[in-house]
Amino acid sequence: MENKIVAITGGSGGICGAMARSLLASGYKVAILDIEEVEWIRSFGDDILFINCDVRSENQIGEAVRMIVDTWGHIDILVNGAAVVHYADLISRDMNIEDEIDVNFKGAVNVIRAVLPYMLEGKGGIVHNMGSLLAFSGHKNMGAYVSSKAALAAFTSTLREEMGGTGIVVNMFYLPLTRTALTHDSGMRQGLMADPEKVGLKLAKKIESTAHDVYADFRTRVQANLIRTFPGIASRFIQLVS
Repeated sequence: MENKIVAITGGSGGICGAMARSLLASGYKVAILDIEEVEWIRSFGDDILFINCDVRSENQIGEAVRMIVDTWGHIDILVNGAAVVHYADLISRDMNIEDEIDVNFKGAVNVIRAVLPYMLEGKGGIVHNMGSLLAFSGHKNMGAYVSSKAALAAFTSTLREEMGGTGIVVNMFYLPLTRTALTHDSGMRQGLMADPEKVGLKLAKKIESTAHDVYADFRTRVQANLIRTFPGIASRFIQLVS
């Protein structure tokens, strides 16, 4: 893992923050692209690079990626973790569809477009896009969020085909429902959700996985298969815990 460079969007806090800290402790160098710098970032010295940028801005992302390459020479692994969610029903005028699509889907595309030329030049790399099990089942008042994650999953599958033979791996990270700022106002029972620190640690251990779909743990894999196979039953179960 010496000299392995990992770039993480939305890496200041939550699951991605926990993942970043675990990777740093394991010897990786980590670049965090986020709109908020938090205190813990300052404690890792030269092994961490924080860049304040908004994934919605192609110019900011382009500059951020160039800064990483200028500092460390290359990018081995990209984790697209930046995300937002606004809770409203689908027909409500309060539904901020544009913001969620711009951050969760188009933001990831912006970062991938900026990083891929360097990975192609280096003849290899891994792109992990953060997915959601809710993209398979849907969930009330989260229509724009789950739609953005479903779009990202479809984009990931297509990009994987296009990158065939290049040495670049493209996949989805899937994790259980987790207590984060994104789920705080979801109406779901927080006590039934996974701890973000533990989920981040699990994903960090799989940072070099080349599987098409990467699951945080066996339980998450089983949940994903059940949701895909029995979406009606899964939807009713999710409603029960909400």
